[in-house]
Amino acid sequence: MWNDKRYHTLDYELKKIFGEKTIKLSIDGNFTCPNRDGTIGFEGCIFCSDRGSGDFTHREKTITEQIVEQKQIMSKKWKSNTYIAY
Repeated sequence: MWNDKRYHTLDYELKKIFGEKTIKLSIDGNFTCPNRDGTIGFEGCIFCSDRGSGDFTHREKTITEQIVEQKQIMSKKWKSNTYIAY
């Protein structure tokens, strides 16, 4: 039912919705993280490094520029026409 996994992954759900691999594009919106800035906590979470989720982006670029760049990079790894920015 879930590709022989005991849990339902985001990858599985996106494939079910869009019919193919959905490539996740890391972007940096240049805002703080509530798990690091003191709103919720200071130590971060298990998902991000010390720098945050935009580790593989160039903060000085616009969101549009980051998406274009990430699509170029990720299209070398996966052949898909479906993307989600996060």
